[in-house]
Amino acid sequence: MTPSRSPEAVLTAFGIRADPVVLPGGKGGTWRADQVVLKPVEFLAETLWRAEVLAALPDSAEFRIARPVRTLDGAWVIDGWEASRLIEGVPDVGRQDDVLRAGTAFHTAIASLPRPEFLDLRDDPWSIGDRVAWEELPIQACPLALNLLEPLVRARRPVNLASQAVHGDLPGRCVTMPRGQDLIAQIDRCHSMIDDKFRESGRRSCFGTDAGG
Repeated sequence: MTPSRSPEAVLTAFGIRADPVVLPGGKGGTWRADQVVLKPVEFLAETLWRAEVLAALPDSAEFRIARPVRTLDGAWVIDGWEASRLIEGVPDVGRQDDVLRAGTAFHTAIASLPRPEFLDLRDDPWSIGDRVAWEELPIQACPLALNLLEPLVRARRPVNLASQAVHGDLPGRCVTMPRGQDLIAQIDRCHSMIDDKFRESGRRSCFGTDAGG
């Protein structure tokens, strides 16, 4: 089934004249039009917060971000769609050390951000899973799922780190430049911009490591 493309009114609002082409991966709802990537907004409060943060973040030699794009009249969202600049690169699961280095640099760059208010409003399965992992919610699952989760629950250890917003899924949401170039692009599950799944780190515990994430 072909996903719904961005409407003509949305393309016009962002000043795009090229025909959009659907991008592979993710949920299949992300489109590229020339050097701009468009995708449907999933959670407006989070989209607006992310756009403001990424627009203000200084450039870095250690990571790249897909800058959000405003409409011609200055809005981040139009008719349920958002846009960002295209960033070149390819996924490479063999370069996790590079991903971790870029993630560390990125987290350092956003360490002073206050806790996003939208974190308390999200109720998607990933957010609920985060809260269970950090012992903010009890585990509620069928017996089979509880058996699968038990080893992870036992592996939790205390974490003594300052609480801050972090990238929620670094390993699967980055693209890299060719080897020899250390720039890493942080992208989300729709391959367009920095992951829209932020969570707090350093709260109380995590699964099988002594660092938040």
